[in-house]
Amino acid sequence: MGIADFVAAMTPVIPFAFLPPEMTKIACVAGTATLLFLRGIARARPGKRPVVRTVLETMAIATAPGVAGLGVGLLIT
Repeated sequence: MGIADFVAAMTPVIPFAFLPPEMTKIACVAGTATLLFLRGIARARPGKRPVVRTVLETMAIATAPGVAGLGVGLLIT
């Protein structure tokens, strides 16, 4: 479990080590979205839930704090 957590945590960080600065944001978003998509599928299968709905739920749950943080940051600055 610890290795899976480490890999998931490093996904948005790895592009900063290997890509030019103008490509890092795109790579971070793409990598994170891919992992969230796969996580949504992994959540749907054992519970025999609708895959599309579960994937969208997973992405929304992960995106909401980021959007909230961005909003707070914009209010502060």
